[in-house]
Amino acid sequence: MAGFVINGTDFGIDRDRFRCTVSRSLFRGPRLTVEVHGDQGLFDRAREGEDSAWSWALYPPSFSLRAVAVSKPKGGHDIMVRLSPKDVERHEVGLYMMEHNLVKEVVVASGRDRR
Repeated sequence: MAGFVINGTDFGIDRDRFRCTVSRSLFRGPRLTVEVHGDQGLFDRAREGEDSAWSWALYPPSFSLRAVAVSKPKGGHDIMVRLSPKDVERHEVGLYMMEHNLVKEVVVASGRDRR
């Protein structure tokens, strides 16, 4: 099951706007790029009620990660990328929810069960 989780809230993934690619370059090696937008329906449910932690938001969050070096994917195997706070500083990583937010730690998992 795919998810886009922030502080324990799963915003889901808008499949029409989701992008995950691994580009290949002879000199730089494989690079992962991910763009995720939260699902509108799950977002609406998460912000219901005045006591919701997300009641102030007007639209689902989005996340992007660009050109992160990954190991060469082996046919049919999952890709798992974990970025520590130091790794995040060295890469183009963005989290947008009404404004740009700091990203402290990132886990991206891709595979047959997570698409």
